Amino acid sequence: MQYLLIIAPILLLQGCVSDAVKDDKPTANAAGESARSAWEASVKPLTVILEENPEGVTSIGATCSPKDASPEERAALSNAVLVRKGDVWTTDNPHAVLADSMPKVKVAWPSGLPLSENLSMPFPERLYGLQNGDTLINGVHVPVLHLASSMAMLSITTASDNRHAVLNGLQVFGSKLPTSGVLRPYDGKWVAVVRGGYLEADTEGCLMASNRVQWTYLPPTDDACDVTVMANVNGHKYTVKTTLPPMTAGSETRLVVRKEESSLKITGSWVESNRSLDVSTIALVDTVKVGHYLRRDGLVVNKLDSACVAMVIETDGKHGKAVALADCDSHYRFGEYVGMAYPTIDGKRIEGTVNPAQSDNVAESQRIVYTSDLAWPDGCAFSQEDGARVTDAMAKGFVVPATLAKTPPMLMALQEKPSAYIPTLKELVALYCLVNPLKGVNEWLHTLPPLTGQYLTCTESSESTLYLVDFESGIITQGSKSYSKAQLRLFYLF
Repeated sequence: MQYLLIIAPILLLQGCVSDAVKDDKPTANAAGESARSAWEASVKPLTVILEENPEGVTSIGATCSPKDASPEERAALSNAVLVRKGDVWTTDNPHAVLADSMPKVKVAWPSGLPLSENLSMPFPERLYGLQNGDTLINGVHVPVLHLASSMAMLSITTASDNRHAVLNGLQVFGSKLPTSGVLRPYDGKWVAVVRGGYLEADTEGCLMASNRVQWTYLPPTDDACDVTVMANVNGHKYTVKTTLPPMTAGSETRLVVRKEESSLKITGSWVESNRSLDVSTIALVDTVKVGHYLRRDGLVVNKLDSACVAMVIETDGKHGKAVALADCDSHYRFGEYVGMAYPTIDGKRIEGTVNPAQSDNVAESQRIVYTSDLAWPDGCAFSQEDGARVTDAMAKGFVVPATLAKTPPMLMALQEKPSAYIPTLKELVALYCLVNPLKGVNEWLHTLPPLTGQYLTCTESSESTLYLVDFESGIITQGSKSYSKAQLRLFYLF
């Protein structure tokens, strides 16, 4: 009887505890639902502002630090891609949301990058953005991020005393040169960087004097680096040694490498601590055609833009000649150079009119018939075809005058235009025939500004005279090297 009395209170107590637990379950569930409702009420579409909006950046990837983010926020930012809408970057993904009490947001370009990636030569550009504040837009706190590059850049501009020299390869060797590493793209931090090896530029068989900038990205380094630059020019390898300064993230180190006779030289260098973050690409042509455009950076495109300097008039699909889109700014004279003289234009005439119409009433002795397929006798002006080689020869002995005359020598027009040259008489007459065809009209010439007046050539008729071409009449005459001033339309090799 005593045992029963003891058991009964115990059973009664257990029943009370069980009822209390049952009563607490609805309370806990309600609290969880309330917290979730509060979070859902506070969330907003993921939106950020970038202090920089570089050309070519059309979308960015976003994430946040896992240490200060809730599971919901980490899930919300999984593979989030933001696009620019006005002054902000946002997403149309309804799941990419954050609460007002959000963690720090980080972004990276291009979008879709992992949290860590292994990179090696050739390195791509990588941009990252870290939050450094926020701003109120319609009562909502929007993160503001500073965009920067994770990469250093090494750029090499090539030059040559031979405008025909082809650059077949360009490499940079160095024991301290970064060649691979692991990048955390959303933080812009490098780990496990491997050094020693070489970097290689994609030269695509361009001309050494084309003004094309050969560049490569690489992991930043705090140390100076002794390197060897090797250029393969026309199938021959040339080297030069130099020391690269420390290359920080976002910087550009520029070298000017010039091939002169049998050696390679560094003729210029400088450092830009904050280079442009422009990542836009240029739509290049697969096969170059007559009527395409040459840009000042040596690239060929099929649409005219502000960087274009010349129009292609002759090509084998990769290399060729282009004529400047405009005359040089002032009149020039030939100068004092004495090379090879060509006393006749076509083997007979010392002056005349190119392809005159019957209505022009030009005497037979003055009629010069020109077509591209005609053969010309050696020793006449039309047998001199390569103005680039003549220009190279003229430039070797040329010294910039300490005091410029009122009409400067024509080689002065080539300053800062390494791939430009002065055309021969034959090249200029060929251009005259293109813009004044015997039959029909060349449709691709509609964007080439007309040539009017008298133009210089690099073809000499004697020690003291040269040939001039009048583009309004087609008349070829001779003029004084020292005193005859005329317009100048440059040609380019590419």
